Amino acid sequence: MSKHKNYRGYYNHNRNNTNPVFNNVEKQNDVIVEEPVINDAETIVDEPQVAVFKLGVVSNCQRLNVRENPTANAKVVCVIELDDEVEVDKQNSTDDFYKVVTADGTDGFCMKKFITLQ
Repeated sequence: MSKHKNYRGYYNHNRNNTNPVFNNVEKQNDVIVEEPVINDAETIVDEPQVAVFKLGVVSNCQRLNVRENPTANAKVVCVIELDDEVEVDKQNSTDDFYKVVTADGTDGFCMKKFITLQ
């Protein structure tokens, strides 16, 4: 059985389709998105779900706070600069905040109005 490590560190088993785990691989904005494949028993194989990430760029703000939680008064975990790129996890974002991962791997939340999706 062959293993291929994907972008987020998860393994995709057996690409030759004899025991599919994740075979529907789609590339969106240079991020690999994988959909689970139903196996022969018609059940979804228990593997980690891969979030859909988009590329975002800091705009309209010289220094943007990355916060621990999606609220304006949450603890600041780091600060990013104008034109810095982040990965945006749209599935775990809120109405006002994007869930982001910075270039150095820091997870947090940024106000949507200061992130432009690419």
